[in-house]
Amino acid sequence: MRFKNKIILLFSLLLSVMLLSPAWAYINYSLDEPFSGLAGNSVVEIIYDGKNIWVGTGNGISVSSDGGSTWVSFDHTNGLNQDGVSAIGYKDSTLWVAISYNQIIDGVPIPYGAGFSKTTNFGIEWSSLFPEQASEVGKLAYDITFSDTTVWAACFYGGLIRSRDKGLNWENVFVDSTAKVDYDSGYYDDYRNRLFSVVADTSNDTTFIWAGTAAGIFKFVYTTSDTADTVIGYVQGDTLSPISGNFVVSLAVQNYGSKKIIWAGTQPTYSGSYAASYTTDGGATWILTLEGDKIWNFDFSGNGSGGPDSVVWAATSSGLKRWSTDLGASWKVFNYMQDKDRPDQQILSTEFYAVRVVDDSIIWAGNFDGVVKSTDYGNTWKVFRSFVPIGSPETKDSYAYPSPFSPRIANEATRIHYKPKSDGDVTIKIYDFEMKLVKTILENTYRNGGVEYDQVWDGKNDKGDVVANGIYFFKIEGPGGQKEWGKIGVLK
Repeated sequence: MRFKNKIILLFSLLLSVMLLSPAWAYINYSLDEPFSGLAGNSVVEIIYDGKNIWVGTGNGISVSSDGGSTWVSFDHTNGLNQDGVSAIGYKDSTLWVAISYNQIIDGVPIPYGAGFSKTTNFGIEWSSLFPEQASEVGKLAYDITFSDTTVWAACFYGGLIRSRDKGLNWENVFVDSTAKVDYDSGYYDDYRNRLFSVVADTSNDTTFIWAGTAAGIFKFVYTTSDTADTVIGYVQGDTLSPISGNFVVSLAVQNYGSKKIIWAGTQPTYSGSYAASYTTDGGATWILTLEGDKIWNFDFSGNGSGGPDSVVWAATSSGLKRWSTDLGASWKVFNYMQDKDRPDQQILSTEFYAVRVVDDSIIWAGNFDGVVKSTDYGNTWKVFRSFVPIGSPETKDSYAYPSPFSPRIANEATRIHYKPKSDGDVTIKIYDFEMKLVKTILENTYRNGGVEYDQVWDGKNDKGDVVANGIYFFKIEGPGGQKEWGKIGVLK
């Protein structure tokens, strides 16, 4: 089924060896000291807590309080239940992190939820929560939102859940009694109980909870009680301007002047199309844009000359995209962002999964290849990536990562990470197993000594053809007679 793509997307990042009890628990603990640098390059979520930027990856969560100059990271050794982050939320000085992982069974990665980790003191201490809706096979949280003092989570198999006592107790919120019977029976066949996104919106005395499922969008309307007064569904196939597809992987609320616009990343479950579906009238009608794209995340900024939240940013399958002011017709696409100060640092993946706007003007985005930041609405970028420093206990010399890599199937590239011992020109060449020259990827280019660099190889030879499967070697020639060799595996 097509909605399984979301699971494959997130959990190709997450590996683990420990199974967790399905029974919920609440544990406080402090462990090892956090480590410096980004936790990983596989970024699935970015949030801002009013002071710090938090980046969730397949290898843990990282935080920066100085705009990315330095990072502090946490994983299962120093706070998190496991390493894989699938969602982040922040409210009232509390950071909530949804944790997930893969268990390899008969060679197949099976997704598991590992509950939530939360901290109220910047990661000095963490609490672990294991609600059963987010702590079993297939039960994992993909999104977190807040309304007043209530925390909400969208869980696959676990359904829409909420806690009104800071995570001590959790309860399901169902579309109707039929959905409740399906969940209580343990069948999990009702696609309305398979959630991927959730967002809260409060207007005057009314709270709207928008829930994205594998069966469309559902709006829960709350006025005077803890029980929804009304539940309204929006599905693909409706005659009145329907959403593009029932598999709803992202939701966001844009407050633009007097307008309140609901955005949804909508994909086919069985039928429909890929697009961003948005409504300006509370769901009565829907409009499609970015047709053909998978939309993984939204956020909103000003336009450089005022107008808060007037510009839409979308993290899509074909790049980070920015929509012109006042729901204009054109989208600007950002791909292959290059660091303005370090040309060797560049984002290679074109599928973005996270975008976050800080102070209405600073844009953060992330994908499988790292994090980017722009302070001038996308004109220039700063690139942040995780790597193992040369000279550390893990590696003493240059190396290639990832290795092996797949230049044809996954359109991957590998980076040769190296550090010249002194200032001067550097040359890097690729050879095959017979030591025949395949490609020169850097030739007599000046590099500063003691600085660590990345040089990209796309898996192609000098003729532009993708090379055959096998083992290849890189040779680095640096100033002062420096020569280093390394190995790269290619799998197509």
